[in-house]
Amino acid sequence: MSKITVCIPTYNRGHFLRESIQSVLDQTFSDFELLVSDNASTDNTPEVVASFKDSRIRYYRQPANIGITPNWRFVVSMANTEFVAPLSDDDLYLPDHLAVALAVIDQYPEVAYYTSPAEYFGKNIGGILRPLAIADTITPQIYFGPEQAVMFLGNDNPGPMMSMVCRKKALNDTLFWGNPNYLPQDLLIMTQLMVQGGFVFGNRVTSRFRIHDANTSVNRQKIAIGRVNCMVWYGIRWLAQFLLERQLCTIEDIEAHGRHADSLIGHVIPLVLALGSFDSPPELRDIAKRIFYARKDADQFSARFRLARHFGFQTIPIAEKITQIRTGWRP
Repeated sequence: MSKITVCIPTYNRGHFLRESIQSVLDQTFSDFELLVSDNASTDNTPEVVASFKDSRIRYYRQPANIGITPNWRFVVSMANTEFVAPLSDDDLYLPDHLAVALAVIDQYPEVAYYTSPAEYFGKNIGGILRPLAIADTITPQIYFGPEQAVMFLGNDNPGPMMSMVCRKKALNDTLFWGNPNYLPQDLLIMTQLMVQGGFVFGNRVTSRFRIHDANTSVNRQKIAIGRVNCMVWYGIRWLAQFLLERQLCTIEDIEAHGRHADSLIGHVIPLVLALGSFDSPPELRDIAKRIFYARKDADQFSARFRLARHFGFQTIPIAEKITQIRTGWRP
C-alpha cells in the first residue's frame, strides 16, 4: 500500500489539470497514488487524464455535477492511505513537495497536518501566499497547537490548503464541510483539522498557487464577490462558535485577538463583519461592537466601517443582511 494519496477534485479545468497531474508525477517521493474525481466535466478532462499512462492514477467520473463540496468529500473518502494531500486542479507541486512534507510530519506524530507557503504565479502576479498570523519567516518548521487556533480567526487560514499533507484520520473526523457549493472550504476545514492535534508550518516553499481569470473574476463582479463574502463571514462565525464550544478559546481571547491583531484586512475587519451580523449570537455581536469601536485604524480599509462610524454600529449587520438578500446567499 502507498503511504500517501494525492486527491484532485476537478471540473472543466482540463487545460490546467494536465500541469497539476504532471507536477504530482514529477515528485521525488514516488510512493503515492493519485485520485482524480471529475465532477461531470464537459471539456476534455477525461482525455487529459487518460493521456497519462501511470498505474498510480485512479480516475472517477461523477454521473452528474454534485457540487464542489461533495466532490471534495468524495475524492478524499476514496483514499485509504495514512496521509492525504488535497490539490486543486489548477495548482502545482514543486518536485520535492511530498518528500519535504512527509519528512516533517513524520517527526510530529500528534499533529493533524503539515503545510507551507505557496508561490503565486500567473496573470503577471508574483509573491508568496502564507498565513498573516505567522510572522516568522526564518524558522524552518513551527508547531502550532489547537489552543492557538484563535490566532487565525478571520479570513486567514492556518496554512495554504494546496500545500497541506494531513492524516487521513483527521480528515475522517472533520465535522462540517459547508453546503454543496460553499466556496471557501479551506477556511472551514483547516481550522477543524488544526484542533485535532495542531499543525506544523514549514517555511520552505514547495507548491504554487495559480492566479487566473476563473479565480479572480469575483473581484470584477460585485454580486459575486458579495456572495463569496457572505460565505466567508458565515465561516468565521461558525469557527468562532466551534472554538468556543471546544473550549479552545474564550470570549475574551476572541476580543483580545480583534483588538491587537496586526492584520486589519485579514483579521480585524472580517472578524467584526462576521461576528457583527444579525446571524451571530448576541455575545459575539457584543465582541464585534467593542472591537469596532477600539479599532478606528481599520476605517481606511473598510467602507462599511467608515459608514458605521457616522451612522452607528447597526449599519454593519444591516449591510450584511442586504448583501445576503441581494446575492441570494442562505447559510
